[in-house]
Amino acid sequence: VQHIGRQTSTQELKQVVSTMPDLLVQWVNAGIRAHQLSHILTALSDAITVRLIDLAIEQFGEAPVPFCWLGFGSQGRKEQLLGADQDNGLVISDEMKPEHQDWFIQLSNYVCDGLNDCGYVYCPGNIMATNDQWRQPLKNWINAVDRWMRTPTERAVMEVSIFFDLRCVYG
Repeated sequence: VQHIGRQTSTQELKQVVSTMPDLLVQWVNAGIRAHQLSHILTALSDAITVRLIDLAIEQFGEAPVPFCWLGFGSQGRKEQLLGADQDNGLVISDEMKPEHQDWFIQLSNYVCDGLNDCGYVYCPGNIMATNDQWRQPLKNWINAVDRWMRTPTERAVMEVSIFFDLRCVYG
């Protein structure tokens, strides 16, 4: 994790991630239990995400308002394995103004593209911060969760179940 934090580009992060399958074999051979491995792999995924966010901030400047990068699903539960896809979102302060939106779009694209380059493939269901639905101010998130709970369509049940497996990764 410390090594990940010292990388200065997506390409360097990708090189670090390329060593993970060999490390996984060593850990399995050393007798590490499956749930411990998933916690380690999640910690590595979190570190990569945090480093990508830091690199984006270096490139685009400080965030115009506070935000929180969320990990959903297996990352949210700390149960990630090699080959996991991305499931993430972005909660942005209600202080966000329309002119701030481009900064958060750039951040989301940079981080999600970087995660994809590092082997965390794009979510086939598009549950990523690059999707407007999963990149919103707090008040919109509150309204969305309320709507999912009050109108339990098949899609709403799926979305709220994803939302309840979440964890703050950054912010």
